[in-house]
Amino acid sequence: MADDPFAILGLPRRFDLAPGEVERAYLALAAQAHPDLMSDAIEAETRSSMLNRARATLVDPERRAVALWELWSAEFGVSRPERADALPPAFLMEMMEVREELENARRDAAAIERWSAWAQTQRNEYREEVGRLLGGLTREIPRADASRSLTKIKQVLNQWRYVERMVEQME
Repeated sequence: MADDPFAILGLPRRFDLAPGEVERAYLALAAQAHPDLMSDAIEAETRSSMLNRARATLVDPERRAVALWELWSAEFGVSRPERADALPPAFLMEMMEVREELENARRDAAAIERWSAWAQTQRNEYREEVGRLLGGLTREIPRADASRSLTKIKQVLNQWRYVERMVEQME
């Protein structure tokens, strides 16, 4: 990954970064990149833009997980883990049923609220699973094990993204 948001903000490559950690690092560096403090306005703008992108990536848990997945994939030389884009058949069946029920609940505020709560639960479960899986990656594990872990992480990220898109469509 050409732009490592962790390196840009001087933060450790961890999934469990607190939003306050990211914000403090961002503000400290953004203050240094202020155009009034830098002699080159173009460099200041470029630096500010880079800091803004890094911050946006790291404050969003899903985007942070994707960034970590990309960094670890590069670290292990695994550009496209086998079956990484596949979604489990049971998940796809469940989503078809959920979409059908959502369609039927369009004008039922209580049902929509229940589905929103369901989606938040799913988000939390995916966040926890991705955090656990990412936490198990180290430079010391064999490449084959890393490849399997990266494949599983990507599949969970795909499921998480699928639910996020569904929530966006609900809104």
